[in-house]
Amino acid sequence: MPHDPEKRMREGAKILMQVLGPEGFSFRIVRTGPSSGGKYCQAELSCGHRKIKLHYRWSLGLVRYCIGNQSTSHTAYVTALGIEGDSQFPGFPEDDPMAAFRNLACDLYLIVADFLAGNGKVLAQAAAAEENENRIRQRQLLIQSVGDTRRRSKAREAFRIKNYIAVVKLLEELEYPDDMTPAELKMLAIARKRLHAG
Repeated sequence: MPHDPEKRMREGAKILMQVLGPEGFSFRIVRTGPSSGGKYCQAELSCGHRKIKLHYRWSLGLVRYCIGNQSTSHTAYVTALGIEGDSQFPGFPEDDPMAAFRNLACDLYLIVADFLAGNGKVLAQAAAAEENENRIRQRQLLIQSVGDTRRRSKAREAFRIKNYIAVVKLLEELEYPDDMTPAELKMLAIARKRLHAG
């Protein structure tokens, strides 16, 4: 059978609508088409200002929950709810493309109190935590891209072999010195002190 993400998404949506339909949710395809990774389909299940966004390429992949302008991933949400050990999605069964939808449907029963019936307080907390993690990750990538990660590593090695001139030079060349750890700040202070004493 040819690869048809839209068909799979529609089949999977029937499974999810067994849980969400009685809650007033509707299903719609948002976008389909080719991409570098193959054909894909994006869809959403919505009820008022609550949405679940789905992405299917070779299997059901990204799942995001939205209430108003707040959004979080499935993983971050179930973690914030403290139910990650009970979560069944994704599961990644190789031979049954609908299994991930069934797993997600099971998880929807676990999040019903906050997402469907509640005020979404935990979703808001998960969204804030996820946004903070993304900011930290972006900062780390930026620091790495300008060479600071490499400089800090070389400075630690120079300190180990007591090359204090190199330690000071490397750490004073950092583009983002505010990101030095307390241990690195202490290492820099010791290296400066040894140079002035020597």
